[in-house]
Amino acid sequence: WGVFGLHTPHQRTFTGEDVNFIQNVANVLATAIRHANHERELRLFRQAVEASGHSIYFTDETGVIEYVNPAFEEITGYSEAEAVGSTPSILKSGVHSNKYYRTLWSTILAGETWHNEITNETKTGERYVADQTIAPVMSESGEIDHFVAVNAEITEKVRFMHKCRSLHGITQDIV
Repeated sequence: WGVFGLHTPHQRTFTGEDVNFIQNVANVLATAIRHANHERELRLFRQAVEASGHSIYFTDETGVIEYVNPAFEEITGYSEAEAVGSTPSILKSGVHSNKYYRTLWSTILAGETWHNEITNETKTGERYVADQTIAPVMSESGEIDHFVAVNAEITEKVRFMHKCRSLHGITQDIV
């Protein structure tokens, strides 16, 4: 919030033209302040995403990757240059059925959030498990514009649970 005011001890100092000019200056200043606040919010958002320990990537509405954060690069082994322009299928491990991926896509294309564990593969072929959330990002008109995927790498947790189950005679292939 701000106040832009001018004062003069004399009556009728400002003409209608002067008032219009002053209003235009005030509007320009207000726009500049809103822009500076918006830039600050974007900078904070970007820093938060890049500092996150979770792998985060954005895709367009067709699933083509447009952005990856540093954790994505560290966990998957794919550089930003290698990932951007590709689809998340570069991470496909072969563990999940086509039905799994059809369900994922039908969920997010319906405008709903997908949340599940997924076994992916790094660039070097190592499998890892992620607790994955994919959410649609809507345009101002309400159409799906992008998708954002947040992946918490949980491989060690899943391996530990698998060992505990094995000790109790429960078998299950995980990773």
